[in-house]
Amino acid sequence: MEKVEQCRNGSVFGKRESQALKGVAILLMLLHHCFRSTILFDGYAVSFFPFREQMIVNIALASKICVSMFAFVSGYGLFLSYREEELPASKWVLKRYISSFSGFWFIWGLSAVVCQLINRRFQTIFFQNGFWRGLMEASIDFIGGAKLFETASLNGTWWYMSAALVFILAFPVLYRLRDNLWLVLAASIVFLRVIFGGNGNEVFTGDNSVYAFLSPLIIGAAFARYQMLDRWVRFGTKKSWGKAVKCVVECACILGLYKMYLYLPISYFWEFHWGFVPTAVILFCVEYVLNIPGLRDVLAFLGKHSMNIFLVHTFIRSYYLADFTYSRGHFAWILLALLAISLAISFVVEGFKELLRYDGFIRIVTAKIK
Repeated sequence: MEKVEQCRNGSVFGKRESQALKGVAILLMLLHHCFRSTILFDGYAVSFFPFREQMIVNIALASKICVSMFAFVSGYGLFLSYREEELPASKWVLKRYISSFSGFWFIWGLSAVVCQLINRRFQTIFFQNGFWRGLMEASIDFIGGAKLFETASLNGTWWYMSAALVFILAFPVLYRLRDNLWLVLAASIVFLRVIFGGNGNEVFTGDNSVYAFLSPLIIGAAFARYQMLDRWVRFGTKKSWGKAVKCVVECACILGLYKMYLYLPISYFWEFHWGFVPTAVILFCVEYVLNIPGLRDVLAFLGKHSMNIFLVHTFIRSYYLADFTYSRGHFAWILLALLAISLAISFVVEGFKELLRYDGFIRIVTAKIK
């Protein structure tokens, strides 16, 4: 979930578009977390009219590609950041880490206090096995390493922060290999299968792994390196009829990929699920969805708050307000209620940050890293 800097003049994918794409991803994330399994809303009277329940569950299950979309945006933005900032690798990593994780640290601190006041969650999660172990695990969670080291976390959804940490640490190496990124992508897939393949019939599925989403990260970096989004949007559009044909073909491909996503087992085709399918969806969104002015503005607004929504929504949906969330009746109202409450909390968080001049402090700190 890193920031994407403004591309060069004339690019189809600048800061506004990257925020809008994150807006699409955050909506898919809410859908995935709410309805990916009937177990999540078992016992609640949820209506899916005019759709079938299984249809929405299947779409929600496939919406896990939101993680890859965030990773793609991170790869795209990190590549531009590294290219434009003339810093030694160690200083770039430190600066990027601080700027990327500052929002997480703020919400982590607020969440620790609020959760402790509500039901002593902070103490229960970290300090059941002694003070020093609890302090160590809380510190690991704070720096974003809980999933990486398989330690306790205040919020299970925050596993992605470990992936974001890996992205930042790995990027100086990726940039050095920028002229061979497609080869690096293939090598990373083979490496993951060999190293994490397990024994016997076990294979690396990549589900919630801090390493599996290196694939979309590398793809995002390659797209930035070779300006592939611009090339794709221009492809086949010289003729007026070419645009229509291209749109029809892309829609058919998206539908076909969705069906394949559901029926191809992740345990054997995780590269397809986390790499190929999300890239196709991103291409479609950049060319068609993000070109709708009003919709693009709404999505960009959601993308601006996507980090906060990601960090707080599980407290609402799962930990504290599950009954309120799932008692909205219709699945669309459930999603809107969750989105609205998460946005409201995001506004409160940003208000606190402004009151404390937190972002200004972070900018001063990062500016000193030269």
